[in-house]
Amino acid sequence: INQKEKAKKAQDMLIDQLNERQKALEEQMALLEAQLVAQRSETEAARETLQEAAKEMEAISAEKKELLQNWRSSLIGMSRRDEALQATEEALRRQDE
Repeated sequence: INQKEKAKKAQDMLIDQLNERQKALEEQMALLEAQLVAQRSETEAARETLQEAAKEMEAISAEKKELLQNWRSSLIGMSRRDEALQATEEALRRQDE
């Protein structure tokens, strides 16, 4: 009987240890699941932020192209006016001669 009691006691201790281990693992799993949910939320927020930034960059790029085109048009206009001014000045010089 004494041997059976020892074996029973050992089994009970093993069962208690396994139950404690199961409880610890379940708690760890719950914690990891909560972290996963938080990380998914953060990832989605980061994805949205990146999408907004990409849209802003596209808008900035389009505005830059427009400004460059306007600048080039202004340079062409200034060049033509400068040529016209030089032609006018040349014509006035010839009249004065």
